[in-house]
Amino acid sequence: MKRDFYRKCSLPNIVGAIDGTLVPKVAPSENEEVFVCQKGFHALNCQAVSLPDLK
Repeated sequence: MKRDFYRKCSLPNIVGAIDGTLVPKVAPSENEEVFVCQKGFHALNCQAVSLPDLK
């Protein structure tokens, strides 16, 4: 996996790429304040890891 990332991006010793995103959602009726993100709307905070073949 390290070799694949190096071939694709010229970055040594990488085994995964991590990123996050906010997925908007309808405000729940209970505990709605828990789902308000830093940008001020209701969302779920999701994080993903990608391999060199984008899986």
